Amino acid sequence: MPFASTDPTLERARLVAAHLDGLFSVTELAARFGVSRPTVYKWIDRYRDGGVDALADRPSIARTQPGQTLTETETLIVACRKAHPHWEPRKLLRYLTRRHPDLALPVPSTAGAILSRHGLTKKRRARRPSKYPGSVPLVAEAPNAVWTTDYKGQFRMGTAHRRLTALNRLESPSALDFPLVYRVQRSTTAADATSSGKADFC
Repeated sequence: MPFASTDPTLERARLVAAHLDGLFSVTELAARFGVSRPTVYKWIDRYRDGGVDALADRPSIARTQPGQTLTETETLIVACRKAHPHWEPRKLLRYLTRRHPDLALPVPSTAGAILSRHGLTKKRRARRPSKYPGSVPLVAEAPNAVWTTDYKGQFRMGTAHRRLTALNRLESPSALDFPLVYRVQRSTTAADATSSGKADFC
């Protein structure tokens, strides 16, 4: 046997009617209808403000958005972009700030969303990863068969004649990362570091 379903608006009307009859206190009404005391007060106040129609469910979406960009501001941004189609949102806002110092302008991301909404932006094509012509991809058939080393740069250590060269070594099949740090004495190039430096595993 299915459970009986009731109309929430009807239940609220019954609650208010019982309160107006003066038969039950707020605490007793809350216990009888299975709600809290603040809820009882809320529906009584709504009935006093708007009658029975105020007991219906209200939409959960806010009717107003305080942070929404004004229509006049949005129109101005769109007109400025049409006059300067190659300007990015940041440059448009800088220009409008100088021309209209008293106007509250949105942040660049919001300005970009406004331009996209009006079809004034173009999606960038994804760039293909660069690849050296004629290069052959390295294929490792077993662990430790292929190792790659990435030069990270040099960093000055203390005195002017002491530099630190950082390399990053990667074992291809297992993708194990082994940072290498070359401590170099009186050396300024990576070639000198590999020949005269001392490598430390981190």
